[in-house]
Amino acid sequence: MNRVNHLLQRSRRTLRDRDYRRAITARTLTRTLHRLNPDVRYLVLSEASGLTFLHVNDSVITPWVIADGHFQRDDFEIAWKECQRLAPRPPKGVFVDVGANVGTTTLYALRTGDFGRAVCMEPSPENLDILRFNIDSNNLSDIASIIPAACSDTDGSADLWLTSGNQGDHRLARQESAPDTHEQVMQVETMTLDTALASVKVEPADVSMVWIDTQGHEPGVLAGAIGLIAGGAPFLIEFWPSQYAEVGNLDSIVLLIQTHFASFIDLHHPEYGVRPIAMIDELVAELSGPTDQTDIILLPAAGH
Repeated sequence: MNRVNHLLQRSRRTLRDRDYRRAITARTLTRTLHRLNPDVRYLVLSEASGLTFLHVNDSVITPWVIADGHFQRDDFEIAWKECQRLAPRPPKGVFVDVGANVGTTTLYALRTGDFGRAVCMEPSPENLDILRFNIDSNNLSDIASIIPAACSDTDGSADLWLTSGNQGDHRLARQESAPDTHEQVMQVETMTLDTALASVKVEPADVSMVWIDTQGHEPGVLAGAIGLIAGGAPFLIEFWPSQYAEVGNLDSIVLLIQTHFASFIDLHHPEYGVRPIAMIDELVAELSGPTDQTDIILLPAAGH
């Protein structure tokens, strides 16, 4: 009963949130525009810092950018500030964006002037089109490498589940059948993160920050990044225990995290501060519901 009350209270807070209501309005408007003319595929946000191309029919990133001017830029800024404070790296290092989608986070990173280069991994052809628009239109092609592959624990290929309603919710196929929200399946190339960075001549020691959002495939991404992890860069990952448990990967990602990192920060609860890595079990217990997730910064051991 306490959990039901908590969910009801959270729902009421969300519905009262001004930015949330504006995003819902923007979603309705963009969907209407797309229905009126299906040939309209992209929108573009123009601001002093540059251009941002977006899918017209995306249900998450596009309406939030229209409503708020950005999508999770504040999360990136907070995370990067913490990484600089707690795990400083050589200046002008590399920003690595895994599951880059259309590249909004890469744009935020490169616009800070703190990074000398970015590497983006994204497997969806539609997302790749807009990602390239965003890189090229902002004159970043000389310092941003795009790798058209899904990041995983092996080099090879895999099926990617696609949904037209949420361009950020594509997922590498697992053993069970695709969920109802995923309408198509296509085969894509997979690469480990260590292989991907080597292919564009990036050394682990040169990486300043790694940003991972792969809709439940974070265990596979970390398993293929042992060389990069050893280089000492901080990682930010979307952490979604119920998704990992559903396919039997929860124990493996917890073990990977506890073995290779020293501490973590829950970005959604900064009041907890830096927590020792052994407390990742407590975070798993806190995120017990099927939709419970957060973003965590994984910090390397001292001396890296």
